[in-house]
Amino acid sequence: MSRNDSLISIIVPVYNVEQYLSRCVDSLVNQTYHNIEIILVDDGSPDRSGEICDEYAKKDKRVKVIHQSNGGLSDARNTALDIAKGDYLMFVDSDDWIEKKTCEILNRLASDYKADTVIFGLNFVFDSGKVIRSKRGMAGLTDKNMCMKYLIHNVARGGIFNYACNKMFSSHLFEGLRFPVGRLAEDQDVIYKLIHRSQRIYVTEQPLYNYYQRDGSITAAQYYPRLIRDRHELWLKRLDFIREYYPDLENYQIAQILGAAYVGIVKLEGNKQNGELKKKLICFSNKYILKEKELSVLDRKIKLHYYCYPLFWLYVKLFIK
Repeated sequence: MSRNDSLISIIVPVYNVEQYLSRCVDSLVNQTYHNIEIILVDDGSPDRSGEICDEYAKKDKRVKVIHQSNGGLSDARNTALDIAKGDYLMFVDSDDWIEKKTCEILNRLASDYKADTVIFGLNFVFDSGKVIRSKRGMAGLTDKNMCMKYLIHNVARGGIFNYACNKMFSSHLFEGLRFPVGRLAEDQDVIYKLIHRSQRIYVTEQPLYNYYQRDGSITAAQYYPRLIRDRHELWLKRLDFIREYYPDLENYQIAQILGAAYVGIVKLEGNKQNGELKKKLICFSNKYILKEKELSVLDRKIKLHYYCYPLFWLYVKLFIK
C-alpha cells in the first residue's frame, strides 16, 4: 500500500459542544493530508452541535454525520466504528483539536515503519492558558511487550498511554472489539487490548494533539466516585489479562491499582453515599499491602511506583487543575 493510498478515518463523538466544535472540525478539514474521512456522531446534543455538524457535511464531502439518541461516548464511537472505511482510525474529542500536519506525519510514520499503531504526544491546554507538553520517556519503533510495560508503568507521565486520542490504529485491530458502553474511563478497557494485537508500534513525542481541560469535563468532581469505581473494575479486569499474557508485569499492574485505590480512598473520605466503594478499595489494598508475603514480591521500583502515584495526583490537584 502506497503512502497516498491510506485512508484515515477520524471519529468524533459530539455532545453539547457548540462553543468548541468549530475549532475541532476546522483542525480536521484543514489537514495537509487530504485522504481522510471525518465521522461526526451527534449523540443527541440538546444544543446546536448537530446543526453545526450538518453545515460542515454540506461544505466538505469527506465529512459524514450521524445523528442518534444519547448513548454516551463509547456508544458514539462504536456507531462510527461500524461504518468507518479507513485503513487507519483516529479518535478526536469534540472540544479538542489536532495540529495541521498531524495526519500527514502519522501516515508517513505508519507507512515508513509498517506500524499497526502510532502513538504521539499531546499538549494539555487549560482554561487559564497554561499548556503542558506530555513526555513519555520512549520513542521510535517498539513492540507490544515494551509498550505494555509503559502502559502500566507510565504513572509519572500521567498514564497517557491509556488515551485513545493520542494514537492512530490500523483498522484491523478493532475486529471484534468495541468500547464498553455505560462506563467512564472507557479507554482503559480497550487500549491494552489494541496494544496486545499490535505487532509493530511506533512512538513519537511530537505533540500532535491538543487536549483541552475545560470546566465541566468528565473529570469534574461530580463524576469522581463513578470514575473511581469504573476504573478500579476495569483495572481488575486488566489484571486478569496481564496475569495470562504478561505475567512478568503482574506486580506492576497490582502496584498501579494500589496507587489508584489509595487516591480513591482519600477522595471518598467523608462521602457516606459511596461507603461500599471505599470499602471495596480498602479490601483490595489490604489484600496486597498488609500481607508481608505479597509485599515482599514488590521490588524497590514497584514500591516507588506505588507511593509516587498518589503524590503525582496530589501535584495535579494543587498545581495544575
